[in-house]
Amino acid sequence: MDEKKDGLDVTRTLFDLSTKVERIDSKLDLLIKADDKADKALAKSIENEHSIETISKWTYGIGIALIVSVLGIIAFFIERGI
Repeated sequence: MDEKKDGLDVTRTLFDLSTKVERIDSKLDLLIKADDKADKALAKSIENEHSIETISKWTYGIGIALIVSVLGIIAFFIERGI
């Protein structure tokens, strides 16, 4: 009787372990998917950062060009005496 009970305990333990391994595998799959999503989000964030940096440079350039143009027009009118 003890041999059957020991055999059942081993079988039960193996079944419990396989169930735990399956749960760990499914959680690991979820983590891998989350990691992939995080990598994609990071890449998109870096791409957006570069876009913002480019737009900022263009904005500064246009602002400086406008200021220089306005100063040039003012200097032109001052020289003409208008």
